Amino acid sequence: MKSKISPPFFPLRWRDLDNHTKARLHKLYQNYKAIRSVSLTYVQLDGFIFIQSSDPDVRESIVATAKLKEEPAFGLGMEKSVLSLLRKQPQNFSDGKIYDVACAIRVHLFGSSEPLRTSDLSIKHLPWLRIPPPGKSDPVFHSFKVFNSANPIWDAINIFIIMLVSHPFSDGNGRTGRVLVNAFLRDRAGFDAHIMPLSEILRCSKGIFEEMLARGHADGNYYPLTIFLVDLFEQYIKYASEIICVKDPIAIDFINSNKVNNFRERQFDLNAISPFTISWGELCEQIPSSKSIDLIQEAARKILEFGEIEYAFSLLSVFEENANRTAITFVVNSERGEELRALFREIRYSLPEIDIFELLIRTNDPVIDAKIIINISTFYLTEICDVNDALLLIYDFK
Repeated sequence: MKSKISPPFFPLRWRDLDNHTKARLHKLYQNYKAIRSVSLTYVQLDGFIFIQSSDPDVRESIVATAKLKEEPAFGLGMEKSVLSLLRKQPQNFSDGKIYDVACAIRVHLFGSSEPLRTSDLSIKHLPWLRIPPPGKSDPVFHSFKVFNSANPIWDAINIFIIMLVSHPFSDGNGRTGRVLVNAFLRDRAGFDAHIMPLSEILRCSKGIFEEMLARGHADGNYYPLTIFLVDLFEQYIKYASEIICVKDPIAIDFINSNKVNNFRERQFDLNAISPFTISWGELCEQIPSSKSIDLIQEAARKILEFGEIEYAFSLLSVFEENANRTAITFVVNSERGEELRALFREIRYSLPEIDIFELLIRTNDPVIDAKIIINISTFYLTEICDVNDALLLIYDFK
């Protein structure tokens, strides 16, 4: 077949959408905001089943590739870490460019920058198709001002497709695009907006997503792909809403914490074993009246004067209304480590109501740091964590 150039993706403007689609998207965004920052575990995500209204004929090469991706990639933790870093280094989602923010995200994801792609690419499923480097007028260089419709979900979907179609980097565009989508949604809906587990829910399409993208590359009609993603978001958020139906959202991660000691359970789901990760902002929102919250917030404020708190260990019972103790161990990255060590005793004495108050300053030797962290985790689990309690790994201190 004669070689063909893949056309760019120019999103359909909000005003050009039909009223039915607008109504769907408005309801979708309201439902998305309702579930906020609660995360589903990998076991819960594995229960999500996407039902496609029509059954497109997915080519065999895509089906084969999709089968290789049936197992979870366990990449959500890394993506959440990057989103936390982006909060400390705010990006310009007002009049900045998609490409510039994508470059910043890519550095956090892969540890280095990469220049704009300058050579053509081909797709395994469409060997006759050429994807040229994005030109000056490509949407990837558009300002975020363009994506300021009445519906952030619609804008986020379009930004994701732009990253995939423009393919500004030689590799890693999908992962960069997934983080960019969540960073954009957090900018529009609030820092505690729900993190969409795009990698996991896209796997559930069993190749339909890749087929839709390939067809768009071939004929330039990306609208079916856009509506497919609306369907996917809609079904996932409905599924997540049905799971997140308990009164206390942070209880989601700690249902039946007895599983912590069950080795057979521990093999399969990193999000279902101890320690359970939760952001400090989410804890403060869900348990605003806890005495421990105030004590730990004050301790964190003093320590943040010397460096960055990467995360902290504590227990779920510490944040109960009638908690009989407060325990916290901060893991800190600081260039003023010696000064912090010298003053830590004074900080600890200033907060005598914190029963267990420890500090670990990273050595930047991964082996030593890993051993110390394992020992801290073991100490909590074996010495102070009851069978009905749960060990927490708290991140995102500000």
